[in-house]
Amino acid sequence: TNQHNTGYVKMFSRTSSLLLRPLARGGMLFTTPNPSLMIAVQQRSIMTDAASVRDKIDQVVKENKCVLFMKGNRDAPRCGFSGAVIQVLNHYNAKYETVDVLLDDTVREAIKEYSKWPTIPQLFVEGEFVGGCDIVIGMHNDGELTEVLKPVIDEAVSAE
Repeated sequence: TNQHNTGYVKMFSRTSSLLLRPLARGGMLFTTPNPSLMIAVQQRSIMTDAASVRDKIDQVVKENKCVLFMKGNRDAPRCGFSGAVIQVLNHYNAKYETVDVLLDDTVREAIKEYSKWPTIPQLFVEGEFVGGCDIVIGMHNDGELTEVLKPVIDEAVSAE
């Protein structure tokens, strides 16, 4: 358990998929498809407004080198566009996290406002918004995505 200046308490194991869910008494709960791995983030004050959710999204984007806000998770995409971005990221052997926006409508709407992009999925690399499905696939087809993903490509796997 670590306490930070932000007022959050974190208990976690690193995982490949984050699911964002508000807690009844405030804060956010991140779980993974594997119930034995979880990240619980609890804020000292009650978190109910959209601004707090945007702050949490900002924290997730900044604390993860690569994060995909999507419908479903990497193992079970619930949208063809989300699945297509997962396939592209896996093609590059990228290390990335996912956040399932279907678990909470507040998160689903807040990510659109955060990025000023109207659709899901949304890819962020090193804190910067890359784009949605069409942008990611276009960058892949044009050969531009390699440079963007360079900080998160697993070189050991890519070299094989």
